Amino acid sequence: MAQPAASSVGSPANTTKAFDGDYGSANAKNVTPGCPNYLTAPFGLVIRNGFAQFQGGTGLTFQGYVNPQGALAMVSQSGPTFQGQIDPNFVLNGHAAGPNCTYDLTWHRITPFTY
Repeated sequence: MAQPAASSVGSPANTTKAFDGDYGSANAKNVTPGCPNYLTAPFGLVIRNGFAQFQGGTGLTFQGYVNPQGALAMVSQSGPTFQGQIDPNFVLNGHAAGPNCTYDLTWHRITPFTY
């Protein structure tokens, strides 16, 4: 999977609170034949002050920033990555990828944060 252009990646200096909230109703699909189905349990994603985080079924924690256009790039502590996009209806679609497996993931914002 290609890495996003540097200008599209969120960072503490390139983020927004516009997408903040609790995201649930997760849907995960294993797209690599023969890979374990680690993502069967429901799991949520939280975005606060533009910083996103979720814990996958393997115990890996993914973290990263949403940019003002809704693009989200996250990394885990051991290398797997997530690349996604939040649409105007606050639905996040993306892919988590490790060295051998890829998963399609979707979340819906269920609770926006108010400040």
